[in-house]
Amino acid sequence: MSDHFVRYVILLTVARPQLFNENLVRAHVAHLKRLEEQGRLELCGPFCDKKGGIVILRGVSEMEAHTIAVDDPFV
Repeated sequence: MSDHFVRYVILLTVARPQLFNENLVRAHVAHLKRLEEQGRLELCGPFCDKKGGIVILRGVSEMEAHTIAVDDPFV
């Protein structure tokens, strides 16, 4: 299978609600916008219950996907 078809999925959950605030959301959205500008973001969005969300990456290696996940302010 070609790397062209490989996607990495990052599942996010709100583990510490007390840290969830507007500044965190803004930083997270800025992170996602950078990924979109770089052509690395396939899809993203919150879960219906608002207890987390999903980020799907394209055009990255496993190591890059890990780095992107760790660099997300939400994480």
